[in-house]
Order: sequence, then structure tokens, then C-alpha cells
Amino acid sequence: MASDHDSRVAARSGDARRTPPATVLGIPESHASEPSRPQDRENHHLYSRRDCDDATEQPGLVGDGPDSITASPAGGRARRVQDAGIRATVLILRSKSDAFVPDVTELLSSKGFDACLCTSAQKAKQLVKEKGPIAVLIDLADGTPVRTAAAESLLEDAPDLRLIALVKRDEQDNAALTELVRLGVLYDFHTLPADGKRLVDTLGHIRGLVELESRASSQVRVVETSDTYVIGSSAAMKEVFADIRKLAKVDAPVLITGESGTGKELAAKAIHELSGVHDGPFVAINCAALPPTLIESELFGYERGAFTGAQQRKIGRIETAEGGTLFLDEIGDLPHEVQVHFLRFLQEHTFQRLGSTTTRSVNTRVICATNVELEAAVKAGRFREDLYYRLKVLRLHMSPLRERGDDIEILAKFFLHEFTKQYQRRGLRFSQKALAAMRHHRWPGNVRELISAVRRAAVMADGRVIQPSHLGLDDVMDSEPKSLPTLAEARAEADKGHIEKALRLSGHKVMHAARHLGVSRAALYRLMQKYRISTPEKGERARDSRG
Repeated sequence: MASDHDSRVAARSGDARRTPPATVLGIPESHASEPSRPQDRENHHLYSRRDCDDATEQPGLVGDGPDSITASPAGGRARRVQDAGIRATVLILRSKSDAFVPDVTELLSSKGFDACLCTSAQKAKQLVKEKGPIAVLIDLADGTPVRTAAAESLLEDAPDLRLIALVKRDEQDNAALTELVRLGVLYDFHTLPADGKRLVDTLGHIRGLVELESRASSQVRVVETSDTYVIGSSAAMKEVFADIRKLAKVDAPVLITGESGTGKELAAKAIHELSGVHDGPFVAINCAALPPTLIESELFGYERGAFTGAQQRKIGRIETAEGGTLFLDEIGDLPHEVQVHFLRFLQEHTFQRLGSTTTRSVNTRVICATNVELEAAVKAGRFREDLYYRLKVLRLHMSPLRERGDDIEILAKFFLHEFTKQYQRRGLRFSQKALAAMRHHRWPGNVRELISAVRRAAVMADGRVIQPSHLGLDDVMDSEPKSLPTLAEARAEADKGHIEKALRLSGHKVMHAARHLGVSRAALYRLMQKYRISTPEKGERARDSRG
């Protein structure tokens, strides 16, 4: 007599469209055979990764032998889902392939997922990079518990990956499960035999979250180059993103303005990497960080013997940036005598090293930045007018963080995501009070200050929830009014203040004050009584007038 296992294998071989058996998973037949819910069908397009390759094309993905099946069975409901949208990949991390694996694979395939078996953490780590799965099912009940180090290693390459543990019903105190929970890397756990409907629902929620995160990311991180992130979704930043793309197409000097810490150098890098010279070097120099006597030699270079201590030739930053971009930060601090030579370089693309009479030609794009008003510097004689007009043709303004609205929260969460990976503090999140404190803070140091605050919170937070005190903003909310006054209260306060000012200016003479305010004396008396405003005695008025 054929075993149940053989029957299942024969059934799958004969009819790939058959609903996967429910016995191994412990799923009621009604759940396993019912058609996909409308919301399931609607969400099949949510995940944007490429499909998992069929196991027949990659031997070993779901094991070798009679239990091996393809990850994407042809025909039936699975084929219709495939046509409806791109399927999401789920990895099964299990030390062996048995009847459990193909049953789970068929169930998930019928619901629009591609399942791939990984019998080792190394294979899972490889497939995480190749397939971009939305989740990993980690079987902790197969007799060889996955070490927590292996689970953590998966998250190194994909920190947003959701891990779902499978444990026996009477082993919920499993040491590996407890450790994963403690580390905050576990999205959910299911007891065996698994409830297939609940498992599919969990994966459906994950797929929806992945799509929402993908949409949010596409709206937020508009400019992302190899190592540069210019992030934001505010109107000001959308304008910046559009301008960056326009400026990148033009080989001409660019002037970036904005307060310190607003990301001017990041914007310059973005322009460089989106330009036609992106393969060339990006060379940055801070004019305010060098003594005036060294800036010229740093920019133009010098020959041996050009001055005392010049024992060998040195190539300047302009020459180093040949075929790429030269970024001059704080151009307003460029010494006046150096501005003449720099203007000539901008106009002619030629220069001379210090101590040399040879004129050299270079193809270097120039981007400058400043946090001061160059117009005022020109009027004060600290900056050459001709150089200013040469630079101001193409301008890009970086708005201060306090004017960027929801970008504060977007940036804070982005940097928290980076720091939690760096400091291995996964699971950290901001409390509502912390988010409110960040929204109310003025951020005089702009993005640079925000990065420092989030870095501090990632280190100092006691639990998983970041409070204002962890950000160093515990006094921000205390200084804010608990509630806004009503319009009537604000109007009354303004009226009272205006009346008191008119009385002071008129020497506390009600008739004169009423004339200034455009009301009758009787009306002014009524208002004074309403707002409890009294006039000083004659002696006090005399002292006030003498003062």
C-alpha cells in the first residue's frame, strides 16, 4: 500500500493545478481550497522584485529527490496570479527537504508567492542578495535550531527583511526563538502544524508593507547616487531635485547657497554624479578651513623652490580635479588676492602654479558654496563684484531644515535606520513625543544637527522607543505652549496691549488716547474697564513724563 507521502507526490506529479494538501500544515480543507480573497488578488502587484527562478533551473533550491518541485507550478490559479502581477519571494530556511517543504511551497504559490528552500544560512544569505525576498521562514523545530548569529547575518545585507519563526506548539520557550525576540529581529512566529491561512495573511501584510515602503521611498529619496543621499519630499526639496538635474546637464560654474549644515556639499556631489564628468574625481576644499597664506598654493599648486619650504613640486586641487569637479566650500572666505587668479581660471580654464611661468589648461568643472550673503560681502568690499556675477548665473538654494516640514521626520527615520545597522540596535523607533519635539525644534544646525541628535539617540536609548531626552530635546516641548489661544482670546490680548501703548504715548490722557485710537472717550473707558486697565495717579504720571 502506498504511503500518504507517496500519494501526495503522485498527486502533484499528475496535476500541478491541484490545491496543495492541507494535512501537513494542519490547515482545514475549507481554507486550503477556497479561492483567493479579492484583497489577495488586488495585492499581488505590490512587490516589485523579480520572480524566483524555478527550482528545476537551479537544482538544490528545494532539495533533490522525490520531494523536489518547481517553485512556480504552471497553470491554474498560480498562473493567473503570475499574469496579474509580479510575485513576491519567500525563503524557507530549513536544514532538510521533506513533505513539509513542497506543501508550503504549493500553498504559497497558489497565493502569489514564490518559495525557495535554503538548507544553510550561507545559501539563504546568497539568495537574499540575489532574489530580494520579502520574508524568511526560519524553522526552529526541525531538530537543528538556526543560530541567532545566522539570522542576524541575513539582516546585515537586508535590514528590512522580515523573519518569521516556525516552532513546535509545546516549544514556545525555544532558546533560539527567545533570543530572536530579545534582539528585536523577529517579525512574527507560527506554531506547527501551521495554520496556512494565518501564514498567508501574515505574508500578505508584509507584501503590503513592502509596497508602501517602496512607494514612500520613491517619493522621498529622489536623488540617490553611489554614496550620496539627498532626501526629502517637501516642496522646497522637490524644487532642489529638479534644479540639480538641470544643473548637472550644463558645464558651467554653480553657486550653492544656504545655511551651514543644509547639505550643500551633498547637493554638489549629486550634481557631479549626475553630470557628464561623473567618472572623474570630485575634489573638495573648504576655503574657511585653511589659512589665507595656504589657499592659493592648495588651489593652484607650486613648483619646487617657489617659496621657503617648497622642497618639491605639488599638484594643486584644480589640477587634481582634471576631468571632474572642483568643489569650493565657503567661497566667501576666499582671500581677496586669490579671487583675481580664481576669476581668471573660471574665464579661461587656465592657471599657473606658484613659481612657474607655464600656463596650463585644464577641463575642470567648478561648484562653489557659501553660507553668507555674497551681495553684502561685495558691498563691504570683501568679495570681488566681477567674480560674484560670474558665479551667480547658475544658483541652487538649500532651504534650512526648519522650513522643510515633514522632511524632518523623513530624515530622522532614514538616519535612525542607518545608525541602528551601524550600532546593531535594530528595532529602535521614535515615540510620538520624540517626533513632536523634532518638529518643534528650530534646528539652527540644520541637517548636521539632526544627524548628531539621532546618532546620540541610537546609542543612548534604553529600550526600543526613543524619547525626547535621548535626542537632547527634552526641554523643547516644555517651552512650547500647551495649547493655542482662541481667536477671541488673541484678539482681546492684542486690543489690551494696543490700548496700553496708546495711553503711554498720550501721557495717560484718556481723551488724547481715544483720539489716537479713533474711538470716543466713553468707548475707551468701557474698554479700559473690560480689560481692567487703570491709569496711574497724577504723581506717577508726572514722574513718567519726567522719565
